[in-house]
Amino acid sequence: MRKFLEALRFEKRYIRFLSVIFIVSALSGYWNGNDLLSVFKKAGIFDQLKEVVSSIQRDPSFFNVFLELFLNNWTAAMVTIVFGVFLVFWPSAMILMNGMLLGMVLKVAATESGVHPLLLFVKTILPHGIIEIPAIIIAAALGTHLGVFWIKWLISFSIPKRKEKVQAEWATLKGNLIPLLIGISCLVVLAGLIETGLILLNVT
Repeated sequence: MRKFLEALRFEKRYIRFLSVIFIVSALSGYWNGNDLLSVFKKAGIFDQLKEVVSSIQRDPSFFNVFLELFLNNWTAAMVTIVFGVFLVFWPSAMILMNGMLLGMVLKVAATESGVHPLLLFVKTILPHGIIEIPAIIIAAALGTHLGVFWIKWLISFSIPKRKEKVQAEWATLKGNLIPLLIGISCLVVLAGLIETGLILLNVT
C-alpha cells in the first residue's frame, strides 16, 4: 500500500490533468447527451456494452457477472496503459470518451426515468464509480507518463545534459510499475464486486 501511494504521488501531475479532462468531458456529455447518443450509436460504442449485458442476462450468477465486469474494466485499463506507450495522446482520448459517455448515459437515463440526475448518479454510479473511475484515471496517467517518457528519452540523445535526469526518472517509473499495476487491478476487482452486488440486487 505504501509503495502504491508513493507511486500515485509520482504520477500526481498526470492524474490531476486527466481528472480535469474527465470532469469537463462528463459535463459536456451531459449537456449534449441527446446529440451524442446518436453519434455513439453510429460509432458502435454500445456494441461491447451490449455483449456484456447479454452475457449477464444469459447467466446472472455472481461469478459470471463479476467476471464480465472485471475483465471488461481491467482490459480497458491495461489497453490504455499499453497504447499510451506508443500513442501518448491515446489515454487522454479514452478518458475524454469515457467522460462524455458517462455524462450522456446519465442525461438519457434521467430524462427517461424522471429521476433527478444527481440522485441517479449517487444511487447507480457513485457506489462503484468512486473506485472504478480513479482506477481508469490512474491507468491513463501511467500510460501517458510512459508515452511522455519515451519522447523525453529520444530527445535526450540530442541533449546529453538531460540524460542523467531521464535515467533517474526511468528508475523511479520502472520501480512504480508493479505497485501501480497491482493497485489498479485491486481497485478494479473491488469496483467489480460492488457493481456485481448492485446489478444482482436489481435483478432479484
